[in-house]
Parts: sequence; structure tokens; C-alpha cells
Amino acid sequence: MNLEEWHDVRTLTEDILARAVEDWVTPFEVVSVCIRRGLRDRDDVRDLALGLIIRMIATGLLVPGDIGGSKHRPWECSPSEAVARIAAEWASFPDLASLRTGDIAWLDATPEGERVGQEVLLREYPAWLEETNATDRETP
Repeated sequence: MNLEEWHDVRTLTEDILARAVEDWVTPFEVVSVCIRRGLRDRDDVRDLALGLIIRMIATGLLVPGDIGGSKHRPWECSPSEAVARIAAEWASFPDLASLRTGDIAWLDATPEGERVGQEVLLREYPAWLEETNATDRETP
């Protein structure tokens, strides 16, 4: 299977957690994942993206926070308080087009979230390596 095919079979959760292994994730990126999967209705995209974030926080895969310097600083609140804060802040955006990277929260993978994300990346590594090598052979 090539790398694009692997990306197409990832679950939404796997896609987000694979990204979270490499860097912090924002609601803007979760929206992008939903759109890449073919959702077009803005309300559906918002509802799915917000639902994914809420579920991943509630199940201990992601932790919301802010960025201070070059460090993720988790919010000092319970997961349910964090979810309520995210939903309230999201409601202040008039539409998805106004949402930008860094708006609302920065989401970091928990150790369990990182484990899942790393499993996804390891599963896809042979396809990534093959694609990288093919690109290197094509470059003069």
C-alpha cells in the first residue's frame, strides 16, 4: 500500500494522533482532517471536529493547553472544564473560515495518545520510506 492509501484508511483519531506525535495539534488542524475526508457542510465539519476533540480529551488521548515559549502548558482544570472551555471559545468564532492555527487551544498527546500515534506511523513507515526513496531517485 502506498502512503496516500495508508492516509485514506486511517481513522480520524489515528490521523490526529499521528500528527500529535510530531507536533501539537490545534482545532484548526482537526477541522482540516475532517475536510480532507470529504465533509463539506460547515456545521457537520464543526460538529465532527469538536466531537473528536471532546472524545479524545475525555478518553485521555489529548490534553489541551497553551504554548509558553517552546513548551506545552496544560490547562489547570478537569477534562470536563476543558471541554466546556473549548466549546465556549469555539462558539465565539462566526465560521470555520475565521479559525486559525493556535486559536482556542493547543492539544498535546498524552502518553497513551502518543503510543497510538506512533503505532500509526510505524505501520506506515515502509510506505513512507519507499516514497522518500523514489523521490530521492527522481531528484537529479
